[in-house]
Amino acid sequence: KLDLSATIGRYWPDYPNEEARRLVTIQQLLDHRSGIGGDIFQKLTTLRKNSDYVPLFATLPLEFPPGSANRYSNAGYVVLGEIVARVSGSSYYDFVKAHVFDIAGMTLTGFPALDSLPANSAYGYTREGLPPGSPLERNEPRQPRRGSSAGGSYSTAGDLLRLIVARRAGKLGPNVVTTQLAIIAGGSPGSNGMIGENLPGGYDVIALTNLDAPAAGLVVSAAAGWLGANVGRRVMMPALTPGGAATTVIPDTPAGRTLQAYIAAFNSGDTTVMRTFFETSAVPDPDRTVNQRVEFYRTLFAERGELRVASIQEASPVSLALTVAFSKSASTSMLFGVEATRPYRATQIAYQMSMSR
Repeated sequence: KLDLSATIGRYWPDYPNEEARRLVTIQQLLDHRSGIGGDIFQKLTTLRKNSDYVPLFATLPLEFPPGSANRYSNAGYVVLGEIVARVSGSSYYDFVKAHVFDIAGMTLTGFPALDSLPANSAYGYTREGLPPGSPLERNEPRQPRRGSSAGGSYSTAGDLLRLIVARRAGKLGPNVVTTQLAIIAGGSPGSNGMIGENLPGGYDVIALTNLDAPAAGLVVSAAAGWLGANVGRRVMMPALTPGGAATTVIPDTPAGRTLQAYIAAFNSGDTTVMRTFFETSAVPDPDRTVNQRVEFYRTLFAERGELRVASIQEASPVSLALTVAFSKSASTSMLFGVEATRPYRATQIAYQMSMSR
């Protein structure tokens, strides 16, 4: 019922932004190339259904001409959810329940409101945005009352395995690749989950944690390493060795020295300097050209400002798990890894999931 080349206006004739309605296609929304932006994590107590998120961004001007750039967009996925609702004639939540959760047998998965969670729900605990060394805080004040089509469902490891099995069996759509290693991750303050599919030996690893990133990533990357997966940048890094108390001092190790070079290039805000870093100090990315990587980090610098290390929680000679802070925005988790041998180029530069590209 959806033409991916069609614009928003075909399915949502009164979408509030005329330019987006006329120019943005469904495919661009899926690919984070729509130009639709905005912060959906405002007025959290009012967000009780997917459509409640729309007024937070729909009247804002596009951040760039549709199709001309790539920028992660939660708002774009809220629009996709509303299009699903309009085309199907049911709410986004009901549609996903009927056409994904029920088909896969996921009886413990859904979008409950924060004030009516099932009795066996795990509470989240976070330190995001707090000074280093602060005690954990419950995450409810940082969560919307109900999730959206950009994320926020509740599930169990068992149900996520059922999702994997159903997809491989073709129950959720045709042309499913069943042999390729795949990493799927997401989260929010006090919540971090990751799935590693098709690891060596036919294993899948599912990690759900009620802590900030990289909690789940450390579990999945450790298991992947034990199984012999050569996952490079796709699964964070090899298993980390606890580094004791958190510190702000970048260690004099291969990972630490390359991280220093990365921070210097990032904070320069200069595309030539960033390009030199990716060409000489980072392994090639099979999914993006150097120019695409430079554009992403240039945009990140423009939006969030200079980068500094707030604390380092885990360290090995070739990997670091740390919290970083930007001069224009709150702190976030980061994983940084390098090659095991010289010249120790960066293999992994992964921010918390909203910035994982």
